Amino acid sequence: MVLAGEATLVTNRDQIHLRAGDTIVVRGANHGWAHPAGRPFLGVSVSLDAIPTDAPPATGQDTA
Repeated sequence: MVLAGEATLVTNRDQIHLRAGDTIVVRGANHGWAHPAGRPFLGVSVSLDAIPTDAPPATGQDTA
């Protein structure tokens, strides 16, 4: 989520310009950020474990 300023999300396929208030979800893509030199940018990032799409569904029960 972009809290202040502007930035560009760069992936292997796209460049997406984001402004304060914008939110984006990046799912398993190589990515990076770019923003204009001399201009402040503040963002928040959350990283979560990825579960492979071919993995069996979690049952919520410990099997150990």
